[in-house]
Amino acid sequence: MSTHTMYVISVAAGRGHYRHIRIRSTATLLELHQVIVDAYQLIEVSRPSFEVESRKDGRIKYSLNRTATTIALRDTRLEDTVFSTKGYMIYSLSDPELAFRCRTLRTEQDTDPETQVVAQSGGCFLDAWIPDVLRLLGQISKTEGTGPEQTEDGIDLPVFDRLIDFLFAAINLYGIIPLDKLYAYYRQHWQNVPQPLFVWIALLCSGKENSYICVVDAQGRKLGPNDDGDTAAYLVDGLLLQHDMFEDIHARQRGKDYYLPSPEEFMLYATPNYVEHTPAYLQFRQQLVMHGLSSAAAEKITFQLSMDCRYGNFSVHTLFDDLKRARLHKLCSSPSQSFLDLCAA
Repeated sequence: MSTHTMYVISVAAGRGHYRHIRIRSTATLLELHQVIVDAYQLIEVSRPSFEVESRKDGRIKYSLNRTATTIALRDTRLEDTVFSTKGYMIYSLSDPELAFRCRTLRTEQDTDPETQVVAQSGGCFLDAWIPDVLRLLGQISKTEGTGPEQTEDGIDLPVFDRLIDFLFAAINLYGIIPLDKLYAYYRQHWQNVPQPLFVWIALLCSGKENSYICVVDAQGRKLGPNDDGDTAAYLVDGLLLQHDMFEDIHARQRGKDYYLPSPEEFMLYATPNYVEHTPAYLQFRQQLVMHGLSSAAAEKITFQLSMDCRYGNFSVHTLFDDLKRARLHKLCSSPSQSFLDLCAA
């Protein structure tokens, strides 16, 4: 089985705000651009370019199309740029606020050439809205008179990022939680953010199409930034709404206490589609590796299995389809499949 040279590239929008992207060294700058757009869920993506940060004989710039002064993104492989030497590149878009500092953190050899985000920090979307968001938050917090840390433009960006991460952690940990209970927990451990501002940020996230972070009223109707914040009742994992599982999960939670961990433990959940690596998770993943899968492929299958179980989509047939695609024939023998099919019947 052939191996591939993989780069793990840090794409940073600022201190504490980054994505670590694992991608083939033979991929083009155009492919990296597309991965960055997906990883940050950017909205404004016109005129993408990469530029070498420093060079004695002048800067090299790469743009969407070849010009007299630039090289085309689609014609440039990562291994032919400073990414092969861990040099810095500046990735930018038409909006001057959207500039990212990029460099290769490490090089790996793997049989799995799949591109993926392997680490991240900071808000997962809304990046293209940050200038307007900061101004709006500044207006709201000044109106309240007891807002969080301020800059000249409004709320401090690290506070905004932490709020987004906090909301992600909440939906990953609970699935559904009353907003007033969640705000009380936030207020206990972090800055004095007014509750209307806290709710409005959640509504802003909820208004994005296919958002993970959603807000619903008492009847389970999804709300957005134009709705009355006083009607906002629950923070909800958007996938529960997509799969029509809100009422079922909400009924199961009724009357039960919510687990309130330490702030440090709580923020461990601040990753989209977080799955806790329990002993059973690690054991199943290790079994796949022992049967010949790469670590990345085993992690992908185990993660998908966990997500299928979480959202009620798991079936024996789905599991065996995944294993067959990975060519794990020993785990998919006819007697084994017949037995598990019988158990699932």
